[in-house]
Amino acid sequence: MKKRLSKLIPSVLAAAVILSVTPAVYADTSQQANAAPLFSDIRSDAWYHDAVYWAAGKGITSGTSETTFSPDQICTRGQIVTFLWRYMGTPRTSLAGNPFTDINGSQYYAEAVMWAKNNNITSGTSRTTFGGEQTIDRKQAVTFLWRLEGSKEPAGSSGFSDISAGKYYSKAVAWAVENHITNGIGNNKFGPDLPCTRAQIVKLIANAERSIADDSNKADGADKTDNVSTSDHTGKPDSCNPPGTGGKSESGNASGGIGKPDRGNTAGNTGKTDNRYISDHTGRTGNGNTTAHTHNWVPVTKTVYHEATGHYEKVQTGMKTVVDEDAYDEQVDTGKGVYVCNYCGFSTSIGQAIGEHSAVEGYGYHVEPIYETVHHDAVTHKEAVYTQKWVQDTAAYNETVITGYQCSECGAKSSK
Repeated sequence: MKKRLSKLIPSVLAAAVILSVTPAVYADTSQQANAAPLFSDIRSDAWYHDAVYWAAGKGITSGTSETTFSPDQICTRGQIVTFLWRYMGTPRTSLAGNPFTDINGSQYYAEAVMWAKNNNITSGTSRTTFGGEQTIDRKQAVTFLWRLEGSKEPAGSSGFSDISAGKYYSKAVAWAVENHITNGIGNNKFGPDLPCTRAQIVKLIANAERSIADDSNKADGADKTDNVSTSDHTGKPDSCNPPGTGGKSESGNASGGIGKPDRGNTAGNTGKTDNRYISDHTGRTGNGNTTAHTHNWVPVTKTVYHEATGHYEKVQTGMKTVVDEDAYDEQVDTGKGVYVCNYCGFSTSIGQAIGEHSAVEGYGYHVEPIYETVHHDAVTHKEAVYTQKWVQDTAAYNETVITGYQCSECGAKSSK
């Protein structure tokens, strides 16, 4: 699967320092999975079935135990950045310059948070907090994916009745709809404040992988990504507001109105940060004066990460015993009998003895059959036990591509 996600920021990679961190005891801390486990709580007909096993096979998640994935469990902010970090190949990131007072090296998601912060995927719930244990809602999840892709400008609006223009997540939702990553929750609604489950998160990531890899972007590619408007999600929006933030967590405004957390832009930033030169090719400098010169065009490049390709293989892990018929006991007639006096119940297996007894008593007798217990063992057979294993066909690689040109003299930009 070929990916066009803008996965790495060169300046961050150049400054990366290997961090030795012992992760907290948490089921989803493994960075690679040798084989996708067989989850007992994932039905074969579940809408998220393929996405879960794709994520498990890629090492994005290993479930909440060896046999369970917990698809309906609410996902946290710490978990989603960890999923995205693993999806990108767990790039090494230092905690140097960590601005968050609630992030430290003892947390399993610490390195993932710093990677997300350095790559402008998130800037936290305030200028000093990330809120790793807070529930991730739908608008945040889609915004993280959008930023991972490079915050591309959508062609239009999302069309959802509950998404207003100008919100920090409006463009992210529109981009997700255009790329068939989400179809909303039905009734022309997106449900921005609804909490995301683990199944929804891996489905969104899998849809982003598939949609971006598929240049044709077929209209049916979304496969009803988040057909998840279940009863426990409706009418119970989770705002994910941390204490003291004034109810504006991840909304684009930090507590007290300073800055615009988790947008990647500060107050007053129009999206042209440090862009002193206007890209109109006139050679105008930051002071508004024009200078006549021949542009010296220098290529502007970026690194594109191409995901490894592979396939699932069915691998035998052992054998199990299957019972076809349970063991049981049976009473069988031996063909023998015992003589019993009808008067006193005297019994004997000797005919002469019962005759003499009956003559004395003056009563007759009868014969009772003799039975014996025969045990029948269970009928069984052996069956092979299989699991799914991800096998790599081609290795992942980085490609340097030219995204445009910039004049080294005046800073003018060109796409040709």
